[in-house]
Amino acid sequence: MEGDLAIIGLDSPDEDFSFTVFVSLDAGTTIYFTDEEADGDYTIATTEGTIMYTAPAGGLVAGTVITRVINSAEFTITSDGNISLSNTGDHRTDRK
Repeated sequence: MEGDLAIIGLDSPDEDFSFTVFVSLDAGTTIYFTDEEADGDYTIATTEGTIMYTAPAGGLVAGTVITRVINSAEFTITSDGNISLSNTGDHRTDRK
């Protein structure tokens, strides 16, 4: 759901990032991350990279911080194999 997590760290040259969850997640919960530009309709195109995070056995408690280091086992590549986070275009600017 919107607002259940936040990206709290980003290393765009290495494509690593950290996020925290604001709600507890059950084991097996999946979260998708993409470098597709946000267009407001919550769709993910297949032309850019997408990776999937799966919450581990035991789930996650609210406040847990997860760091994605490139090719880490907790994340599964689901589209073209790479995300390419840039300093422009890969963020949402229409929030107030």
